[in-house]
Amino acid sequence: MKRTIAMAVALGAAALGVTGAPTLAQASSSARAEAGTAAGEAKAGGVARAAETAGGVRGTQRRSLYLALGDSLADGVQPNARGAPVATRQGYADVLTGRLLRSRPGLHLVKLGCSGETVRSMIRGGKCRYSRGSQLRSAEAILRRNRGRVALVTIDIGANDVARCATLPAVDFACVTAGVRRISENLPRIAARLRRAGGRRTTIIGMNYYDPFLGLYLRGMTGQAQASLSVELTDRLNAVLRRSYNREGIRVADVSGAFQTRELVLTEPFGDSVLPVAVANICRWTWVCAPAPRGPDFHPNVAGYEVIAGAFERALRRR
Repeated sequence: MKRTIAMAVALGAAALGVTGAPTLAQASSSARAEAGTAAGEAKAGGVARAAETAGGVRGTQRRSLYLALGDSLADGVQPNARGAPVATRQGYADVLTGRLLRSRPGLHLVKLGCSGETVRSMIRGGKCRYSRGSQLRSAEAILRRNRGRVALVTIDIGANDVARCATLPAVDFACVTAGVRRISENLPRIAARLRRAGGRRTTIIGMNYYDPFLGLYLRGMTGQAQASLSVELTDRLNAVLRRSYNREGIRVADVSGAFQTRELVLTEPFGDSVLPVAVANICRWTWVCAPAPRGPDFHPNVAGYEVIAGAFERALRRR
């Protein structure tokens, strides 16, 4: 059972980090530089360039804020034509902002996500440069200085704590067990600190994961068996995340459900094949099944980020 749970974390969380080439830590590194008099967060090339000052986020005094936290998914990372992972303006945070602007004119997206971020580095820093030293401390400062103006906080974190443990077809179970322990110990701390900084009325939404290892289904009978097992394992991983978030009243965007991860019985045409719905979706909405040089890569494509945005949107509507 311990081995099964360990595999769950490796398979499910590697969805965000194992590409067969660069890892999340090697994906686009968004520069953060000091700006303003207090912990400015200027993001080179990002959708929003915001500087935290004593009066709030510079240039957004009359706007409500959407703070996007996490790793490469918060940056909309995808492989470019050469297969190198790069940040885009097509991620779920960008899509969600566009949808929310219809009912919330003036909503301002502030991205603090960092490729390669782990639960520990989010707390301590070290992956990307922040003037407050870490992504979490920078997020806390923005939340405190903008009480009543932060309409939404989203977060995806934890995948990089275990992604390096999986080098298909092998899994380092000791590494995975340590990664699970780190997530269990540190994600509740992250959630609690965000809740304290933002207050009980601030809407914070985390996410669970889709299962990129469903792409193994295309690799013959052995791959199909591994793909089927990975669904149960990803469910175990997502349960750990759900408990950590729910302790602080943080809703969870059901990305796994949106990808229909468990639907391995019903089939549908995909290209020249007929595949289980879950497998067709993972091929349709990520770069897992794409040919080189862009694939295989576990990051979502444009359509996949739209699906993830939809999961966040549904979570936002829940009361």
